Amino acid sequence: MRGGDLTRWLAAILILSGAAGCATLSAKTEGTVGPVVWHWTDARIIPDREYTAVLALLETTGRAIVFTSVSMHARSPGIVGMTRTAEGRWTLPAYGELRLPMSARMCLVSNFGSNCGVGVPRLWEITLTGRDERGGPVKIKIDVALPVR
Repeated sequence: MRGGDLTRWLAAILILSGAAGCATLSAKTEGTVGPVVWHWTDARIIPDREYTAVLALLETTGRAIVFTSVSMHARSPGIVGMTRTAEGRWTLPAYGELRLPMSARMCLVSNFGSNCGVGVPRLWEITLTGRDERGGPVKIKIDVALPVR
């Protein structure tokens, strides 16, 4: 390969890898995972306290699902995230909707102390586990990416 060809080839790789990197940062506030259509709604910022929203789930196959565990990890680039897991019983009716409240409080920690309520977590990884009405195991993973404002 000649020098000019190599330069063009490397430039193409850099452009494509930059485009791919940007694609991973795009907003994602709705989607479909298995038998569930989901969307992120009712988002609010409580100043100096926390960010809250609702994860709305809609069942699409006609089989009710009972979730017994909800795990949430919220983070932002450059800020340490938080993880919470709750055990309980949340029923998503056949062809019905379930609305799960979500909240997170972001803190910056440094040698000079911590500063909480510093921003909105941009990336949310949510895992719901349970069983459908026939007793089959269900595990749903949802990745939410909020737009940068």
